[in-house]
Amino acid sequence: MLPALPFWQAISRLADRLAAKVNKGEPRQRRLAGVLAFILLWGSLALLAALLFYSAELPLVIQGLAFYLAFSDPRPAKLSAVESLAKAPARELLGSVLKRNCSRYSQEGLYKAAIEGRWRVTKERLLLVVLLAFGAGLPAFLIRAWWVISDRWHPARTGFGDFGKALVPIAWLCRALGAPLALFWTVLALKPSALFSREKPRQMAMLATALGCQLGGPLLIGGHKISRERVGPGQPADAATLRRLRILAMGGESATFLLVALALVLVH
Repeated sequence: MLPALPFWQAISRLADRLAAKVNKGEPRQRRLAGVLAFILLWGSLALLAALLFYSAELPLVIQGLAFYLAFSDPRPAKLSAVESLAKAPARELLGSVLKRNCSRYSQEGLYKAAIEGRWRVTKERLLLVVLLAFGAGLPAFLIRAWWVISDRWHPARTGFGDFGKALVPIAWLCRALGAPLALFWTVLALKPSALFSREKPRQMAMLATALGCQLGGPLLIGGHKISRERVGPGQPADAATLRRLRILAMGGESATFLLVALALVLVH
């Protein structure tokens, strides 16, 4: 796993400062400000990255840097640490990853939240792995930048209901592109019949059934309670469940890269 660089933390702080300046006024004004602020921040990153890519004398070095930044992510290591931490430090650590208040989570709630967080990270990373195999460094970097900024301005955060609303659909779509691979390496590997689950939300239901634990339920984000269905068997999630998902996710990343790279070699 690559060491996490402070680059994205700097972008997150910049996003916070920009939002503090312009996230004001009526709902319509906030929505417009959110779109313009995103164009300014993400567009500046895209312009600088494109200039580096297309003017560099050593394009492979720039490609490597782009992928390093795209995969430089502290979340997987933090989610793995939840497996062995006591309740109090696990709450604090998980809260820093999921950007929500986990102070009231039970032990089962911590594992459920960590599993859902790992699932989200897995979908993102599997899409980036495919782009890595194709040598698409610039798209990988820009997609990761979109995720980082849209997460900082997520509508579920207090005060961002209107400001960040326009960014979510594209971020969700990019993440959904990694869902088929995530389902293949986790759900299909554990319990193929889970793919035919009729419970909603479908992805979470398939994952819960495959892991043999219950996921979902009410969620408190930014002081707002979000009602969600409970899906999967009644057995509570535990550290072993989270560990199983982690191992499958890491194996899926390696296998996806090798298979895509092998296919490209055979084609050429």
